[in-house]
Amino acid sequence: MGAKKGTNYGSGHRFKPGVQHLLWKKGSYYDRAGYKRVLVGSNEYRPEHILVMEKDLGHKLDKGEVVHHKNGIRDDNRIENLEVLTRSEHSRLHRQGRGISEKTRQLLCQIRQGSNPKRSTSSMELICY
Repeated sequence: MGAKKGTNYGSGHRFKPGVQHLLWKKGSYYDRAGYKRVLVGSNEYRPEHILVMEKDLGHKLDKGEVVHHKNGIRDDNRIENLEVLTRSEHSRLHRQGRGISEKTRQLLCQIRQGSNPKRSTSSMELICY
């Protein structure tokens, strides 16, 4: 007789719930877009970068606010790599193909060369003058 769907592997080995399950990943996984999602409560997964920012702010994001990864790496959820933008600011940023905000661009130039940034036509190139 075949295995019952979702109850065993066909040889009497029962699936164990949650933490005891063979494939348990400590309550997190990466979604198709590359964002890390973390288990919150009993059955809800939320993007980790949003949770990190909400903890730092001390409140939930307002409707219309989004969390942007400054360096473009979707699983780099350090608070220094995150910034809150409005949806329109975030859309404008990605439409321009830069991936990093002007504020971040200026900071990177100051750190790298102690100079002011100049916009580049390529998507991630940083030109300082």
